[in-house]
Parts: sequence; C-alpha cells; structure tokens
Amino acid sequence: VLNAIGPLLFRGIVSNNTGNTRLACAIVSKTFPWVMNLIDAPHHFQLMLKDIGGLHYFKEIIECCCQTIKFFRKSSYTNAHLHEKHKDLKIKTGLTSFGKTRFSTVYLSGCSLRTNMPAIKALCNANTVNLKVRVRNNELLLILVPGANSTMCLESTNSTVSDVYVFWLATLAELHDIITDRHNPMPNEVREDIQHITNFQWKEMIEQSPTADVYHAGFILDPRKCLLSYLELLEFYSSKLVLGNPGYRKSDILRHANANPLAIAPIRVNSSRQAPVATTNLPDPVRRAGQFLLDRLRIEYNDRKTPICGLREDEAVDLLKDQIGKYYQSEPPFDRPVTGDEGPREWWERLNQDRLYISQPIAVCILMALSLRRNCN
Repeated sequence: VLNAIGPLLFRGIVSNNTGNTRLACAIVSKTFPWVMNLIDAPHHFQLMLKDIGGLHYFKEIIECCCQTIKFFRKSSYTNAHLHEKHKDLKIKTGLTSFGKTRFSTVYLSGCSLRTNMPAIKALCNANTVNLKVRVRNNELLLILVPGANSTMCLESTNSTVSDVYVFWLATLAELHDIITDRHNPMPNEVREDIQHITNFQWKEMIEQSPTADVYHAGFILDPRKCLLSYLELLEFYSSKLVLGNPGYRKSDILRHANANPLAIAPIRVNSSRQAPVATTNLPDPVRRAGQFLLDRLRIEYNDRKTPICGLREDEAVDLLKDQIGKYYQSEPPFDRPVTGDEGPREWWERLNQDRLYISQPIAVCILMALSLRRNCN
C-alpha cells in the first residue's frame, strides 16, 4: 500500500506495542528513514492504567465495582428502578460497564458508580433491591484520573507530539503528588509499584522508543504559552491575539536533568575527572531538540533527496543551527505571538510562509513532526 501511494507522501507510522506491528513499523522506518516510527500514545496510557488496576491492592475494589454494575445491568427490574431514582435525584448519567481492551473504562466505570451511589443506596434502604454495597473506590479513582484524562485528551485528532510530552509531564506530576502525600493511607509497597509501573511506560515511550526525541523536540518547539491563568485562558479563546510569550522553550522543566518527577535519582560516584565544558549556552534539552532537527534535515538531503528552499546541505545545516539559538532566545521572527485560533502547527506554517525572514529550515523540519497524528484510533 505504501509503495502504491508513494513513500515520499508519508512522514510517520504509528502502532501499538504488539510484536508483529512493531516489527513491521521498524522495517518501514528502516527502509524509508524519513518515515518516523511512532508509538500509540493513548495505548501506552491504557497499559499503565491496566497495570495499576491490576495491583492486588485494588483487586477487591475493582471486583466490587464490577459486581455492582453487573447486578444492575443484568436485571431489567433493578435497572428500571434505578432509572426512576435518577429522575428523583436528578442524576443525569447511568452506569458504565468495564471494557475489556480500553482500560481507562475502569476509571469511567468507577466514576459512574460513584455518581449513582446515592440512587443505589436509596433503593437498598427502601428494600427495592437486595444488595450489600461496600464500594470504596475513591482511592482507586484518585490514582487513575491523571492517566485516564490524558488518554481521552490525546485521542483528539488535534493533539500533537508536543501534547504527548505535556500530558506525560502532567500525569507524572499528579501521580507524584498523590503517592508522596503523607495523609494518603496507601501502603509504601503500593506507592513503589505505581512508581515502577509509571516509570516503565515513560521510559518505553519517551526515553527509549525509536523516535523518542520527536516528543521532546515538539515540546520545546511548541510556541504556545506554557502557563495560563483562568483570565488569560478566557482572553486567549475570546480574542484573536495574546501577548507574545516564550512558550515551552523557557519552561522550568528544562532546567532539570530528568523531567520525570518519579524517576529514581542515580547514584553519583565521586571522580577526579572534570566534567566536560559546555560549548554552547543552550541547555541540554534544547541541544537535544536541535540534534533531532539536524538529523531530520540530513535525512531530507541524503535519503529523501529533497533540498529545502534550494539550499545546499551545508547551508541548510548552518542556517538551522543559527535558528535554533534564535528560537530559544525568542529573537525575530520567533517572537511572534500565537493567535487565538492557532495551534503549534499553524504557528510554524504562518512563520514559514513569511518571506521577509528565512524561517526555513527550522520551520520545515518541525512541521514534519507536528503534522503527525499520535494514535491509531
């Protein structure tokens, strides 16, 4: 199919983590190096939720939730009375069953059960149904909500590789706050299990995947504002323009050696060897993103045989290196504001179309990544 359509028309391929599909994607990416081999981001969040929900600590809670929902779903009598009680208590949502492959439905089912609990208890107290309800799923929902919300957001067709990195950081930060909370009654071994599960999925997708740098580069080269207050959000969505901002390129997260707050700190061994002196003022994460862009540019010239704006390869490389530094320092033309109807891809396209400045090749290279879809839904 790829050869029939034309390999030059493809920029990326995405799959889940099954053996056959991963091997097929690896073969395609090796044969056509400009086709980036991506991992299905929502699928990895689903796997994380599956592993957390599979912990023995949550087994009884999930079984109780499942049995309660099944009891009402299987009986038309109890289901009819539950719907009537919905009207009395003004409950607008019903019970959601567990999915076999979409593991975020564990969270959705738990939320639906919590919402319907007043109606269920009312039916039990009135002896309409004979059911002993002992569901205490708040702790489970608290752990699952960051990953479940990230999954639903990343399933949007408008999400970018930058959003994958942002939602991973948000999920890790939220889980860090939960498992380090002293008032949380969760045993230490369960906290450690959650930490290991989350770190495994983070490493497999963001640190060790074949094209892990695409998420990192997309994050740094996302011109959108990284911290918006509620009033700024209203201004952003109600008007056509907001003030210029540095975006994620100046985010505090770039100052850390590891962006993952759940990562286990490495053991440092004292050595007489001096650390290498940095040859540039750019932070390591920015240099990593720049190296990714340089690699993509060389693939364009050497494998795809597609020069950028008529430039020779050495000219394009020198220009790209210069533009990476200017982008990080928010120098013109990279100080342009983001308008209310723009995403990162639209911002770079608008910049690329401006012939007053030579915005290529940095715009061309990052648009290759921002044009990709991150999931196979």
